[in-house]
Amino acid sequence: MNEEYGSLSDQLRSVIRQMQKIQKGIAGSQQPASMHELDQLVRLGQEYAGITNRLAELERETRRQDA
Repeated sequence: MNEEYGSLSDQLRSVIRQMQKIQKGIAGSQQPASMHELDQLVRLGQEYAGITNRLAELERETRRQDA
């Protein structure tokens, strides 16, 4: 579990960095976001949700095992 948790945490940090980079680019351009940027943010948001859901599952499994 520890290894998977660490891997998921690394993936989550990477997704957040990518999202921030895109968001900063949008803010800095002073133009509306392009469809490509929006598509990337949607994809990253879905990835973020999947990772956080799996992290929550791992947390529940750990609590069950500790009980």
